[in-house]
Amino acid sequence: MPNLTFDGTAKQYGTVDSATLITESSYFVGANLNIVNTAPRPDGKMVGAQAVALRVSVTIRLSITARSSASGHFV
Repeated sequence: MPNLTFDGTAKQYGTVDSATLITESSYFVGANLNIVNTAPRPDGKMVGAQAVALRVSVTIRLSITARSSASGHFV
């Protein structure tokens, strides 16, 4: 299973653009993906520490089987 990793945070890229995987397409099929944002886990003190693991924008169909790191978010 492929590992997709990225360490971007909201402070660096903005929350939406900190995603490890961003898809913007008419058709998207993702299967058996390990999506990991390797940025440090937010501690509640640092502003902009949050990060997104997966951001998906599709117009027709989305079929996805994915695993995310425990601290990642899906948008």
